[in-house]
Amino acid sequence: MRHVRTIVVAALAMASGSAWAQQGHEHKGLYLRFGLGGGYASFGETDAGGDTAISGGALSFDMDIGGFVAPNFAVGLDLSGAAIPGPSVRIEGMDLHNVTNAQLNLVEVGIGLTWFWPQSNAYGGLSAGLAVADIENTSTGNSARSQNGLGMNLLVGKEWWASPHWGVGVAGHFFFMAIPDTSPMGSSVTATAVGGGVVLSSSYSGG
Repeated sequence: MRHVRTIVVAALAMASGSAWAQQGHEHKGLYLRFGLGGGYASFGETDAGGDTAISGGALSFDMDIGGFVAPNFAVGLDLSGAAIPGPSVRIEGMDLHNVTNAQLNLVEVGIGLTWFWPQSNAYGGLSAGLAVADIENTSTGNSARSQNGLGMNLLVGKEWWASPHWGVGVAGHFFFMAIPDTSPMGSSVTATAVGGGVVLSSSYSGG
C-alpha cells in the first residue's frame, strides 16, 4: 500500500507541475517586446531638381508595450525603425559615396498588434502610425528633422521559452515610411523609406 500511495502522490505532483508549466507559458496579461538587430534601409525622393537617395547597412530596432486583449493577441504602443550610420548618398545623379560623419535615423511610433501561435510560439507583429526621418552630423551634433509622415512596421518571428514568462528568439523585421517634404517655395514631394533585416527578440507575457 505504501508503494501505491507513493506512486499516486508522485503522479499528482507531476500533474500539478505540468499544469503549472502550462499556465506559466500562456500569453496573457502585460506584454513587452524588445528587438535589436541589423539589415539594410534606404530613403529617397524625386523632385524637379532631381533625385536624392540615402542608403546603407542599418541598425534595426523594435519595442512594444501593451497587453493581451484576448489569449495570444496583444495590442500596444510600438516604437520601431532603423539607424543608418555613414550612409551612401546620391544627390541629383552625383554619387557622394559614404558620408562617414552622417547618420540617418528613421523612426515610427504607432499602434501595434501582435499574434502568437501557441503551439509553435511563432508570432507576427504589425504596427502603423507616425513616421519621421532625422539626418544628423555626428561630428557637430547638428541635425535636421523631417515633417511627420506615415509608417508601417512588420515582424515575423519565433521565440523559445526561457522562463515561465520570458521568451527569446529571432524575427524578420520590415518597414515602410512615406514622409512629406515641402520646400520653402511651397512645392511638396513625398519621400519613401524602406528597410528590412533580422532582429533578436525577447518578450514578456504577464500571464
